[in-house]
Amino acid sequence: MSMLSTTSPALSRYLCNLITINLVCWGLGSLGCQQTTTMTQHRMQAEQQWNQVRGRIKFQLAQQQFDNGFFSEAARTATESLALDPQDSTTYALLTKSYLEVGKLATAEQAIHTAKIADITSPELLYLHGVILEQRNQLPQACELFEQARQAQPTQSDFLTATAECMVSSGKVKQALSLLDDAQSQIDDPTAACVLSARIAARLGHTNRAIRQYRACSITANTNPLVAASLGRLLVTAKRFEEAITVLQPLLDVENATGDVRRNIAHCYLAISQPALAKNALAAYVKKSPSDIQAQLLFVQASLETNDMINALQAIDRAMLHDPTNKQVRFLLATVEWQRKHYQKATAILQALLNDDPEDVEAHCLMGELNLALAKPDVATHHFQMALQLDPDNVWARRQLGS
Repeated sequence: MSMLSTTSPALSRYLCNLITINLVCWGLGSLGCQQTTTMTQHRMQAEQQWNQVRGRIKFQLAQQQFDNGFFSEAARTATESLALDPQDSTTYALLTKSYLEVGKLATAEQAIHTAKIADITSPELLYLHGVILEQRNQLPQACELFEQARQAQPTQSDFLTATAECMVSSGKVKQALSLLDDAQSQIDDPTAACVLSARIAARLGHTNRAIRQYRACSITANTNPLVAASLGRLLVTAKRFEEAITVLQPLLDVENATGDVRRNIAHCYLAISQPALAKNALAAYVKKSPSDIQAQLLFVQASLETNDMINALQAIDRAMLHDPTNKQVRFLLATVEWQRKHYQKATAILQALLNDDPEDVEAHCLMGELNLALAKPDVATHHFQMALQLDPDNVWARRQLGS
């Protein structure tokens, strides 16, 4: 028999009410705890979302600093962003790139390591780790990471070109060319891969294939002058001078045309016996860039072929100021002095060249010309014969010896 059955009706009602009150209080207390827990979770979620927003703002600031070349500042801001949002792989990538830009290789690798410990990875982080290992000459490991990044994001052109370049550095040139041929159609921007493929073909000595590859890029000088300049340079190497002029001329018409473009097109014009056009291509540039010795030499040659001794001497003076021991500069100075009939000056310059290098074929030939002008045919014949012994195919010496 229960306790309630032995008590009075009044006491029974009291005990029932007490038990009911306790049960209600316990239920309300439990509900209060659940509400407190839920509110804490919501507060934590809101705080996390707010930190992510602040972290994203910091990241955008860091990206702007990076884009404007403030790499140390970008690294600091990216670190602050990660303190607010430590799970963002793009911020780790930006931090790594910032450290790489200021030459802090070990710190950049530490950023990669920190992300790895936190189980944060991305194709870009794999690629950047590969860049670090490549700079440390750990080529097999770098190539593997580049390939992992490429496999994870096969449309990204940077990952493809990095893989191919790493393969080339590892001596796998043909394999790199094959990879580029196979994967080029899959990437979002095939230009870089196309250019790299052309460069690799040129490196293998496949000049015609390289030229075809450059042309296959279907890029005009207006949209990508670097590609056009590379194609023009290759055409010059192949002695296809008229084609090179066609490619390079639009670049020459641009105000800030590079020295490389100007030198190559001047070389082409000299090769097709158009020295006046070669001179025009270089005239303004050689005055602004006196340290570009090769441009000065081409300008001297063009000036001599147009009988412009004043400009030839001025270019030689500029070159001599920057490289007074340059063999080509001294030879051209002797040539100018010979054409000006300053035979003693020319002879002194040539004798110094031959003292430095007794096997200088061009110096022997010009010394022969000087001695003909000085009515010393025996001495002249000696120098032409010396030139022919050193270079049996030398046209200059053969012509003067009548052989």
